[in-house]
Amino acid sequence: MIRVILIDDEILAISLLENLLNQMNAVHIVGKFTDGEEAVMAVNELKPDLIFLDIEMQGKNGIQIAESLKSQEQLDIVFVTAYDQYALEAFQVHAVDYLLKPIDQKRLEETVLRISSRKQGHSKAQKKKPFKAQFLGHFILYNKDGLSIKWRTKKVKELCAYLLHQNKAVHKDQIMDALWPDSSFEKAKGLLHTSMYQLRKELKNQGFEEVIEFVDERYRLHLDYESDFKRMTQLEQELNEHYIQKLLDIYKGDYLAEDDYEWSASLRYEIRANYIKRLTNIIEQGKLENNMKEKVLLKLIELEPYEEQFRQMLLHWYIEQNQTEEAIHHYKQYEDYIWSELKEKPQENTKKMIRPFRPE
Repeated sequence: MIRVILIDDEILAISLLENLLNQMNAVHIVGKFTDGEEAVMAVNELKPDLIFLDIEMQGKNGIQIAESLKSQEQLDIVFVTAYDQYALEAFQVHAVDYLLKPIDQKRLEETVLRISSRKQGHSKAQKKKPFKAQFLGHFILYNKDGLSIKWRTKKVKELCAYLLHQNKAVHKDQIMDALWPDSSFEKAKGLLHTSMYQLRKELKNQGFEEVIEFVDERYRLHLDYESDFKRMTQLEQELNEHYIQKLLDIYKGDYLAEDDYEWSASLRYEIRANYIKRLTNIIEQGKLENNMKEKVLLKLIELEPYEEQFRQMLLHWYIEQNQTEEAIHHYKQYEDYIWSELKEKPQENTKKMIRPFRPE
């Protein structure tokens, strides 16, 4: 069923179109508006699949309203008008159809059926994401059954990770320099061909043929997949418990850190720095519910164990919550840690925080 909004400055016209659409099982009308700008403001909340839009309206006309909705890529627009002179302008703003009033029921049904069928096909294509990749911590590629792919060699695995990491066509010489920097050109060339053959074979075994493109001496891997890194970057930043918990859970380690691929180092440091900045911003933005502040600070300490500022913030939070035993315990852990690692002691202002609860 497709979600539909009707926009027309004539209430009668909306009612007539509504009656026609209500005769179709595939349609669910989620909004009716006589004011185009009000309708635009409601689009994000109502999440329609399709808008039936009159062209000649008071204020902004239908063409202008459609222009303001161009960023809504999944939204289809069908213009409904008593005049046919707007057809060219309508299709210039990527309308999918143009219906003349009075609307013919059969013509309307054909339009709705075509749009509904296309959207159902698109929805199925969107859901077909058999591969999932993990980049945070170390590289794992999961097949459509959720099982991790077993690679013939470590270099085949690295080659797959490298091509996904690049996400573009890469010259074969660049690949050889990245994966076999200490080998002669001829040896690296042979290793690349062997590894590429084995990668093609493994992906074919998983049901994907011709996903590796080779044009102008450049390789590109066209693989439809989801990844933890993509999900993390797409998380909308909101100061609520749900968002923060997802952000904490998803970061299981630095980008490809356990694999230690040299070619991923610069992005690894950038991602890590941005992640730490996001967590620090969460702390600075205000009071967090429940024990989320503790969780965020513990994550920051895990990432930056020598950063005493984060230790002080955690101690302050424990003391503020009257969890003095936790404060003492954490201070002792930190004290032991920096002595064993650096042969140093906590700063004096850190000691002062804990002194009332841990006399020396």
